[in-house]
Amino acid sequence: EVRVNDLVVTGIREGGGFYVQDPDADMYGGIYIYDNGAHTVSIGDLIDVVGTYDEYYSLSQIKNPTVTVKGEAEVPEPHLAAHPCDVATEGADAEPLESMRVEVVDLTVTDSNPDAPDDYGELEVNGCLRIDDQISDVLVPQPDEGATLSSMRGILTFSYGHHKLLPGGAEDVTW
Repeated sequence: EVRVNDLVVTGIREGGGFYVQDPDADMYGGIYIYDNGAHTVSIGDLIDVVGTYDEYYSLSQIKNPTVTVKGEAEVPEPHLAAHPCDVATEGADAEPLESMRVEVVDLTVTDSNPDAPDDYGELEVNGCLRIDDQISDVLVPQPDEGATLSSMRGILTFSYGHHKLLPGGAEDVTW
């Protein structure tokens, strides 16, 4: 059993769980709380969590949580990645920033469907970083290859063998 205190809810994945972050951490400060969609939290809630630590297909998470909402807090500003590939799969900052808010800049869509012929709502920018629609459909349908974005903010997660950025809504995408 683990206990973590004073974390801020930064993103909600309907039917699954939610992401939290230590507002004072520069790295290794985020984690996914898996509650099978039973959460009663909102983005910006300040919470304490007690549960079981688990690695679910290499994503650090707390499962079977007991959550106590203590109030509200500012959502932490995202960590600005020097390059999108730094937070992509195998990137130097991918693991340290997992489940934390991240910002990447100067993006070009290099693959509008990296899982073709299947389509899991992902795209790839700058030849390395996947963007996924797990918490928002802001980029559905996926932009065409060659489209450029000034910046994107979101939560860095890991699933199906890849680190991925999850924008939370239109406010996280700047064309």
